[in-house]
Amino acid sequence: MSSVKMRVVATALALVPWLTGCGGEPLSDEDLAHEELGTYEQALCSNVGGVNGVLAALAVASANEMRRWLPTRDFQWNSYTGMLELSMHALPRCPNRYCTNVIAMLDLQRPAAHGKVTFSGDVTLDSTLLRKTLKNYWNSQVACNAAGNCPVDYHDLTYNHKKDGPCGVRYFYNAFEMGTKKPLDAAQANRFSNQLLFLGHPQNPFLDFKVEDGRASVDPTYGLTEKNSASAGSCEAACTRFSASNIVGKCCSCNGKNKKYARSTFSGHIYLCK
Repeated sequence: MSSVKMRVVATALALVPWLTGCGGEPLSDEDLAHEELGTYEQALCSNVGGVNGVLAALAVASANEMRRWLPTRDFQWNSYTGMLELSMHALPRCPNRYCTNVIAMLDLQRPAAHGKVTFSGDVTLDSTLLRKTLKNYWNSQVACNAAGNCPVDYHDLTYNHKKDGPCGVRYFYNAFEMGTKKPLDAAQANRFSNQLLFLGHPQNPFLDFKVEDGRASVDPTYGLTEKNSASAGSCEAACTRFSASNIVGKCCSCNGKNKKYARSTFSGHIYLCK
């Protein structure tokens, strides 16, 4: 159990003497802890329209494929399409000049994705809300950078490890001075948060940016980054799945129901469990 959950359980158990169940019987420690955890996690992992989870996944995809967070260099807003897209500066940072995972996450802005994508908790993607939210956050990022209020150390990120987080899988990255193997200290790594405004920092609970032992970490939802979904027996527990390889027909479990992956119509690397 994570330290966050343990604190919630401890708080819940401390209240036992004052809380009762039906018929005046005290609630059991287990019942109370479960109820408190459920309420807490719903608030912690709020994912209205799937927006918060998608934005956090975009942060991970950027770190994995472009190995940095420099949004105003690597991204641009396309006023014609009304969507965020990669800039030409991003291409040299991408594996074989193509950021497969980043592009798949940007594809979720497409109108064709609206209402077609499902996340855990029976949350359905609202691509209109995603575009609107991204636009607002992007404007905040651009304004902060232009005003000089968002300093960042030029850096490279390298994947270190991952572990279970409050909302999904938390990814950890080592941070180095760009083009070197000289580690950035925790204070420098902490400034990366200045470059995550376009993905909802600090409001986005899924993003949940932290620096631990000099490593930066973020926490997207299951399925939107490569090989981060949980298992449900022989089936993968993800309603929506990014994959660089073809997984059509493979078993998946979406909100407790076993189905099979089908390729989406709006992205060559997004698969839907249906």
